[in-house]
Amino acid sequence: MEDRNATMLSCFEQAGYEMEWCDAVIPYYENKVQAGVPTEVGDVCQGDYVLVPRSLVNSGSLFCVRVKGDSMVDCGIYEGDMLHVQITEELFDIRDGDVVVAEVDGGMTVKTFFRDERGDVWLLPRNEKYLPIHLTEDMNVRIIGKVKELRRVVTHTSTAEMLKIMKRAERQEVMPPSERAVRSAIIRIAERVKNRRQWFAVYRALVDKESSFAADYSSFVELVEDTVPEHPYLPTTDQLQRMNIQSFRKRLSLWDRNDAPVQGARFDEYYTIAMEMMRMI
Repeated sequence: MEDRNATMLSCFEQAGYEMEWCDAVIPYYENKVQAGVPTEVGDVCQGDYVLVPRSLVNSGSLFCVRVKGDSMVDCGIYEGDMLHVQITEELFDIRDGDVVVAEVDGGMTVKTFFRDERGDVWLLPRNEKYLPIHLTEDMNVRIIGKVKELRRVVTHTSTAEMLKIMKRAERQEVMPPSERAVRSAIIRIAERVKNRRQWFAVYRALVDKESSFAADYSSFVELVEDTVPEHPYLPTTDQLQRMNIQSFRKRLSLWDRNDAPVQGARFDEYYTIAMEMMRMI
């Protein structure tokens, strides 16, 4: 196991990442701290403890709490994020701009600390939907600590949701290119075509784009003849039909060099022509 861990660390370090083991425990409070209007929260530690890098613990006593609400989204703190909070003994430990967890009149909240030019203290949201909280002498306020780090849990996407995403993608209408765009692309791609059969790559691109000019071989041949009549290798219906075999019968994304009517460098030429045509239209 040690060898495996060392190898893993080495791989991350070579990729430019700085790695730390999470081997220090801090208490986790299941009650959520409000990123919005302060709400009451209990002091019961639920969920036992969580592991964090030891360097965080060395900076002082920490606890962990989860965020509820959206008042801090503009600084990258979202509902469900877990905050690692350093407990603060004195107010002078807090500087303007620090994100703090505070208790305000019995309610818990996470906000940005700010002291204005008059010396008044504010807790600022980072979402235009919310107003700053002015901390006054008649309020019962306690700055519990400042946020040192946040951890975001990556959620697992269900099979049902993934299928919905795929169905939405399949329903998206493909907008066929205009006649002007198609003709312009044919003029530009014509110089890449070195024999009659290579026009099949252009034809296949139009099929994938659901162009009406690729409704059948005859329509495509007429289009090319009309657009670049002086081309030395104009397509023919017979030559196009000869290429419509194996993986070339499929969409460009499914072309397979091991299952194509041409091999090696010739396959690359067809594929390049087809992809360039796709990009141009």
